[in-house]
Amino acid sequence: MMDQRLRLTIFLKGEPLEAGGWVASVHPRPVSGRPQGVEVTFDPPSEESATILEGFILAHWTGGPAS
Repeated sequence: MMDQRLRLTIFLKGEPLEAGGWVASVHPRPVSGRPQGVEVTFDPPSEESATILEGFILAHWTGGPAS
């Protein structure tokens, strides 16, 4: 499972954004009764994706419309 590639699709208004990454580490046993988990390291976003995400986050925190 380590180093397994993954893709996350973020659906915002307009076209969905794709984020790629890989599994950096795996937590094989439940911790404090919680299910196992993985640590994911994402590839750097493109400049266009970063701008769209910044606008979405800013709109969320200020209560304005997301682009």
